[in-house]
Amino acid sequence: MCTEDIDRIIYTEIPDKDSDPLTFEIVIRHMIHVSCATNIPYVSRMDDDSCTKHYPKSFCDETIIVMEV
Repeated sequence: MCTEDIDRIIYTEIPDKDSDPLTFEIVIRHMIHVSCATNIPYVSRMDDDSCTKHYPKSFCDETIIVMEV
């Protein structure tokens, strides 16, 4: 599978808050990265003052596959 295949299959956007408030709330609550600045230990992703998941990330128009060895 190549990046073009992935981009054809997987597409995402935040639903419109006015036309679909329930889905908007679900996406915002469950699918958006929790701030690393939070005081809640079980959701904190900080390690030496930086996010272990490398957030925030820049917006990207297409999928990038990184092969780590």
